[in-house]
Amino acid sequence: MCLRDGLRSGDVFVPGSRRYADPATYLYTPEQWSPRRSEYCRLVGKPPTAADALEQGKEELHAALKRLRGANTTTAT
Repeated sequence: MCLRDGLRSGDVFVPGSRRYADPATYLYTPEQWSPRRSEYCRLVGKPPTAADALEQGKEELHAALKRLRGANTTTAT
């Protein structure tokens, strides 16, 4: 039981386990990601290019701030 508890808490680990693995090994390589990108972007509703995604994020932020300001003025009266 002590060993089980030690493994769960991270006090005991198995050499070669994920604890010290490079986080990049969990990601797709550029070659693996390329054919998946368009489907992922479609599913999450985001554009595939960084510039377009930043622009969309700015628009979403401004719309949220506008709604927040509108909510504050209606509750203050």
